[in-house]
Amino acid sequence: MRGRRPLLRQNINYYLTVLTIFHSQPCPQSTLPCTAPFTQHGPRPRLLLSRRLHHAQSSKATILIKKKPGLPDADFVTHYNTVHAQLAAPVLLKHNIISYTLTYQLERDRTIMQDIMKGKAKLLDYDAICTFVFPDWMSFARFMYDKEGAELRGDHGNFMVESEMKTMIGDEFVVIEGGKKVERSMSF
Repeated sequence: MRGRRPLLRQNINYYLTVLTIFHSQPCPQSTLPCTAPFTQHGPRPRLLLSRRLHHAQSSKATILIKKKPGLPDADFVTHYNTVHAQLAAPVLLKHNIISYTLTYQLERDRTIMQDIMKGKAKLLDYDAICTFVFPDWMSFARFMYDKEGAELRGDHGNFMVESEMKTMIGDEFVVIEGGKKVERSMSF
C-alpha cells in the first residue's frame, strides 16, 4: 500500500522514539546498538515496550535478592518492609504499578521445606523475591529510568547484596485467579 512503511521500519522508528524518552538527547539510528537500554548486543526492533504478547495480562519483573551477610532474618525483613518498600511505593505508583510484593525464604522456611521434602529440596540460595507487575513494558521502563527510582539503589547496601541480584522479566499469563481457572487462550 502506498504511504505505509514496512512493519520493521515502523518498529525501529517506534523504538527510537522510546529511546528518546530515556536519553537526554535523541538517539540516531547509527547509535542504536550501543544506546539501546534493554540490550548490549544490538538493536531489538521487535521489542515494543508499550505492547504485550497476545493475551498477556501484564508485564512482570521478578528479582531474586540475597540479604546482607550477617544481617539477621528479622532485621532483613523489617528493613525491606518498613524502609525500602515504603520508599519505593510512591515511585512505583507514579508509573502505574499493578502490584508490588515481597516473598521471603528465611531459615525457618528452608528448614520446613527440607522436612517436607525429606531433605531433598533443591532450594534457591536467595532470601527474598521482589515482584513488580506493571500493565505494560513501557510503565516498567519508565520506573527503571525514573530519577527517584534510581535513588532507591542507595538503600540496597543497608540490607541486601546488590551484585547478587538476579532478574527475570516477561509477560504474565494468569491461569488461576481468585481460586478459579481463567478461561483465555494461552497461545503466543
